[in-house]
Amino acid sequence: MTDVVTPSGHFDASAWEQRLQQLGKEASHGTGLVYLLYQQKFKSLVGAAILTFPAEHQADATAIADRHGFSEPDEEIQDGDCAHGLDPYYCPAGCGDMEDG
Repeated sequence: MTDVVTPSGHFDASAWEQRLQQLGKEASHGTGLVYLLYQQKFKSLVGAAILTFPAEHQADATAIADRHGFSEPDEEIQDGDCAHGLDPYYCPAGCGDMEDG
């Protein structure tokens, strides 16, 4: 993976774009195609990555990440849904097998 902050301290926006695409692919693993889970994983991965950048580059990194959905509002979990945003009896994580769903 390309370094986003070069050794001379410059922020490489195109490298960050590439890294965001990679983080998106990584976030999709293990979600069962549930957007809520993808969204949570993606935001967590991107947020952790941004915190590794020097403070002077974090705003630029966040602005670019926002174009990939980083700051979009979280999907709402409806009444009766499990923590994964699904009907508990159709959740691949087995939420319907638990007492409280």
